Amino acid sequence: MNRTLLLAGLCAAALAAQPALAQAPDMSLTRLDCGTPNPPTAVNQRFSDTYSYGDLKLQLIYSCYLIKHGDDYLLWDTGHAMTTPNVAPKVSLVDQLAQLNLKPEQIKYVGISHYHGTRRAITACWSSCRRRAP
Repeated sequence: MNRTLLLAGLCAAALAAQPALAQAPDMSLTRLDCGTPNPPTAVNQRFSDTYSYGDLKLQLIYSCYLIKHGDDYLLWDTGHAMTTPNVAPKVSLVDQLAQLNLKPEQIKYVGISHYHGTRRAITACWSSCRRRAP
């Protein structure tokens, strides 16, 4: 019995000595509209190897993502510039950030997933960011 009490006491002391668990940082993922191809895309031609979708066409959207981790923000891809013909987003990336109460200078990192027009609309407003590219 003394041995059981001793073990219980040691366990209790070890648990009491543990520092409080650190609170997890605030994290979120927000999808931003970074452009739309024109016209709608035929599913059979782009996405099917069985061609079982007939004449189905879908309007695709180029997405960018804002990732919040603690007080830091990462913008994953930057989309098309507002001046890009036929595919520009309806609302600028800066205005979409403003709707979230953010300014471009609050974005600490910009990640570019791959190189072509839908991913490289980096303008002067992103000059203060640390860019990550493949």
